Amino acid sequence: MGNMLRFELRRLLKKPSFYVCLGLCMAFVLLTVIASKMSFDSMADYYRRYAGEFDDSGTTLVEQFAEQFSPEMLALNASGNYIMVIVLAVFSGIFVCEDRVRGTIKNIYARGYSRTSVFFAKYILTTAVALTLSVLMTLASYLSGVLIFATSGFNAAPIHVKGFALLILGNLLSILAVNTFYFMLSELIGTTGFSIAANIFAPGFISTAFSVLFGLIMLFGQGDSYEHYQWVSKVMEYWIYNLAMGGFSVNMELGDYIGHLIACAVYIAGFGVLSWVIVRKKEVKN
Repeated sequence: MGNMLRFELRRLLKKPSFYVCLGLCMAFVLLTVIASKMSFDSMADYYRRYAGEFDDSGTTLVEQFAEQFSPEMLALNASGNYIMVIVLAVFSGIFVCEDRVRGTIKNIYARGYSRTSVFFAKYILTTAVALTLSVLMTLASYLSGVLIFATSGFNAAPIHVKGFALLILGNLLSILAVNTFYFMLSELIGTTGFSIAANIFAPGFISTAFSVLFGLIMLFGQGDSYEHYQWVSKVMEYWIYNLAMGGFSVNMELGDYIGHLIACAVYIAGFGVLSWVIVRKKEVKN
């Protein structure tokens, strides 16, 4: 297992696609922070010109909306997760399917590596890549926010978001859950192009399908429509894609946070097991 992991790691570090994914993530962070700075300056100028400096509590209006542009909020920005899920969708499709598409998987097995070791090596590395990119984007967003917004009319560094560390943990787990879903789809499909397409479109398609289905239930079902709406919203809240797209927010209650963490863990375990079953089925056929 260790030899297979080192073998896959060496191959990964030689792949241009890995560095392209990393570069895209860092470029997106920079663009997001610059756009946020421009938005902050525009809003601050508006408040100073037309809304006055202070509200009834004596707090400056600039300070009231400054928190949404703080380094912590930039690090928690759901748009960062959006680019992450796209990048990981492409990366998983390439990395998981490459050996099967090129036929080099037979050479790997010929070296004495088992299907089990190949499966776990690939899964561990895709998980490590997802975790690495997510951590780097979070750190880059935070540090860029400190550097850029420190030159504004307020000091962004002291602004703290309640439960910031826990929210970061939730975001990381949601990304790992989505990545495991991508890994499972890529193992199931087995071809690079179709896997990338499925990884990109399947989560959103399933979200839309759920919305349409539950909308029909609300339309034709019996009972209170508001009760149906609450039930539908709760189900959609726990869908893997929605968890990654802002499922861990600063306003959520502790019970919801724990529920979202459990959902992420269930997704990781469930899709991981499904991936293993798929590999075992392919092993029987071969």
